[in-house]
Amino acid sequence: VLRFFPRTAYIQRSALSPKALAHSSVSLRHKTLVIAELSGMKDDFLAYSIRTILAEGRLVYEYVVQQADGGYEARVAEVAGPVGLLVTTTSPTLHPENETRLLSIPVSDSREQTRLVLQAQAALVMAGGVRPSEVDLSVWHDLHDWLRMGPREVVIPYASKLAEHIEAGPPRLRRDIT
Repeated sequence: VLRFFPRTAYIQRSALSPKALAHSSVSLRHKTLVIAELSGMKDDFLAYSIRTILAEGRLVYEYVVQQADGGYEARVAEVAGPVGLLVTTTSPTLHPENETRLLSIPVSDSREQTRLVLQAQAALVMAGGVRPSEVDLSVWHDLHDWLRMGPREVVIPYASKLAEHIEAGPPRLRRDIT
């Protein structure tokens, strides 16, 4: 999946400490944060920080630092977004609050699906295969660069029809429709 992004479009980490986002010197603005496994963001404060930057487009974290004279000083760290998140897991769901800010794509791990994948891979090999390095992904990289250049407003003329067909359910749908 990362091949669809220009290398400058994402920050890849195996894991993050709880307050790493708030204190990072790496800009996350218009980037996708890639965490190899869900277990790399299991800490509640980290999950909250990620949820906040996804929903609010920024993270503002106030903390206290002890001074040399023994006193304390409050400081504010602000991390600018917007930020995307890409994370993999074998868990069927993420934290329920995080799920309301993400598009989850479940993958079947059934025996039948495994058989279909193996057959498709074998067919590629038999046909001479297409190596991933041979696929031109520059159009995807160009799209990312275009989106990053500034706000992109769209109008969905059939939005009211979509709203009619979404089954009313949990309150998260109120956010999802926008």
